[in-house]
Amino acid sequence: MSAARIAKLEELLRLDAGFLPMPAKIGAVPLREWLETFRDDRRQAPANIAALLDRPSEGPTLHEVAVTLIGRLTEPKA
Repeated sequence: MSAARIAKLEELLRLDAGFLPMPAKIGAVPLREWLETFRDDRRQAPANIAALLDRPSEGPTLHEVAVTLIGRLTEPKA
């Protein structure tokens, strides 16, 4: 997994945390499909990403971060 992909994941979390719309696509790939590529990645997420999820001590995996964002894509906006 490249550093650029992890940086993009962090960017998406920041958009979500700020209640800003996430892009429909990453490059030419639909956002949900792009997030699905992290589904089998059990590596621990970097500390800055864990902090955005308010779970720095738990050390979430990249898989958990992606699943969280996928879930938020389907949540109705308030």
